[in-house]
Amino acid sequence: MNIKSVFVLVFLAIFNGCSNPQDANETNFKNSVQAYLDKEYPKCYYTENFPVTTEQMFSNEKLLRLLAKIGILTEKETGGKKHDVSKGWGFDKDKNMIPVYSYELTEEGRKYYTPEAETRMNGNKVGGFCFGKAKVSAIDQFTEPSDMMGKKVSRVSFSYSVTGYPEWVKDDQVKSDIKGLKEDVESENNPKKEIMDLILTNKGWVLERFLK
Repeated sequence: MNIKSVFVLVFLAIFNGCSNPQDANETNFKNSVQAYLDKEYPKCYYTENFPVTTEQMFSNEKLLRLLAKIGILTEKETGGKKHDVSKGWGFDKDKNMIPVYSYELTEEGRKYYTPEAETRMNGNKVGGFCFGKAKVSAIDQFTEPSDMMGKKVSRVSFSYSVTGYPEWVKDDQVKSDIKGLKEDVESENNPKKEIMDLILTNKGWVLERFLK
């Protein structure tokens, strides 16, 4: 390595070491937004505790059948029957009853399933299919910091893409039926855009809800 190269490396090290995380600039905002995305992803797109049956009140029968079709779940008829609400609440009980199915995770499904992924409002833990890695594509623009309720705030507009999906999520029906999945899967070619307020702290810029 020649003397010129050494000088450049030393200069860059000094420059980077002297950068102030409290400055309102693209680099600091990009780091702050990435920290936010790292907490949001992997993201749980569909939560459910397995095994689950179509007799349970909140089961998504259409989606369960679809996930069984692509090999993420197994489908098994339990032998029980329930009322087919799509045909109304008539008196002909025999004609208005349909089979009940049970669904469990396959080996492929377990690869992407996280137990106790979230806590519901009633306090119960529920697992989910969680995946994806988000990365900031660009800081599109930001406002000059201004005072708001005693805090220094900058509104930041940014783009990001999400990668790291299993092949089965690229199925058109799966993307359509699972909320939020389509936009994320397609963000690799069509980055998502978001706007958020960043708050200045003694350690740099952070999303307000991350403040303790």
